[in-house]
Amino acid sequence: MIKYVTSLLFTTTMLAQFENVPDDENIIILVGPDNYYASSLNEFVDFHVQFANSAGSRDHFFIVINNYNDNLYQAQLPNEMLISATVNDIWVRDFGVQNLQGFNHKFDYSPDYLDNWTSNWIENSFINWFNNTDIEYQSHSIILDGGNFQTNGYDKAVITTRIFDDNPNLSEMQIRNYFNANLGLNEIAFIPEDIGDPVGHSDGYVVWLTPSKLAVNDSEEPYHTQIYNVLESSLTGVEYIDMPFAPDNGGGADGFGSAKGIYVNSLQTTDNFYVPIFGIPEDALALAVYEEHTNKNVIPIDATEVSNWGGSVHCLAMEILRAEALDDECVDGEINNDNPCNPMECWDGQWYEIIIDCAEQEGIPCEGGVYVPPEEGECCSVCVLLGDINQDGFVDILDAIEVVSLVLNGEYNELVDTIISQILDREDEFKLSGIISINDLPNNNKNLKSLLFTDNSNPLDNK
Repeated sequence: MIKYVTSLLFTTTMLAQFENVPDDENIIILVGPDNYYASSLNEFVDFHVQFANSAGSRDHFFIVINNYNDNLYQAQLPNEMLISATVNDIWVRDFGVQNLQGFNHKFDYSPDYLDNWTSNWIENSFINWFNNTDIEYQSHSIILDGGNFQTNGYDKAVITTRIFDDNPNLSEMQIRNYFNANLGLNEIAFIPEDIGDPVGHSDGYVVWLTPSKLAVNDSEEPYHTQIYNVLESSLTGVEYIDMPFAPDNGGGADGFGSAKGIYVNSLQTTDNFYVPIFGIPEDALALAVYEEHTNKNVIPIDATEVSNWGGSVHCLAMEILRAEALDDECVDGEINNDNPCNPMECWDGQWYEIIIDCAEQEGIPCEGGVYVPPEEGECCSVCVLLGDINQDGFVDILDAIEVVSLVLNGEYNELVDTIISQILDREDEFKLSGIISINDLPNNNKNLKSLLFTDNSNPLDNK
């Protein structure tokens, strides 16, 4: 069965400010503060002006301003950088679009640290403005702050466990499958939140320096080790770099912890890295890490004052690409099967995503077995019985022979890991013996019997 979800591509009237930006070049968007931030109004304006002056000649830079702050920006920046609109918060990273594989994605902004009225008020103001630009994006129903979505731009992501609190009706496997099917993410590390973190954003802990290099805060133990344990067990082919970390424990504004001394909260575009600095000795060390491990231009941005509000460069900015997407003109009933596991159907003149209902994604348990990834050309994982190593639908002598081969070669197979311990040991052997009858084994093959089922023999002991 298939079902429709409200995941569509928006294409709207072009906003004049973006029409001269080439499709393959970056746009950086910031949002000016309203009266809620009156106590730090000048600090935010100064930060934006500094950022614009540093980025404007490197990437295309725009600031959304309103009637409360427009005169402050108009006196310091050219009109072509300014967009008059009402967007009801400055933290555009969290409720804006996220770029992945050259396309923009919009998640549901309903974080558990805000009441529903406030989050809807912020999100609707952004959508009302953004839908009047020429920027195309895909909308997703899963709840996720942009600050909690650190990707390498291709197939890997780091997200904190806050996503489970925000989506209590979805299992971890359902969330993994959703990101795999809809965003092409093959590997996700769900790292723990630090104690006392009010928002649980991964952009305060890690940053991708390249698609295969991940910088991690050099934080205190045991949290540092806890993060590394999850990262190393979840991601493959990744080199880890310790990033200098000098947190300000003096607290921040409005009940949020200070982001001072957090250097991973940077913004990268195609050619540039914009890195927060704070006027402390660790600044030079952090900039040196970026210089050593990336080929991009490294531009320091003074975030000393704005960091008191719990975020800095990455939190306050949204980078986008005007990438080419599906043609917005379509005929009702038309099907796009370019990706057969993520097809699109035209409905009321717009493209909608079709979700294929897979048992694993629906949370249906695999009784007596485990789900294994789909083979090439298939869209859904397959439920395979524990012990059925050759996946022929039976647990028999052929699987017993495969067990011997695995153990002797020191290999791992989750279909033999009957107690889900990530290793093959005696408990797995004995549990499997209850599935495969010893009487089914050849009488003359004593070695095979010994390897699998005897109390005094464990091939792993000799490894």
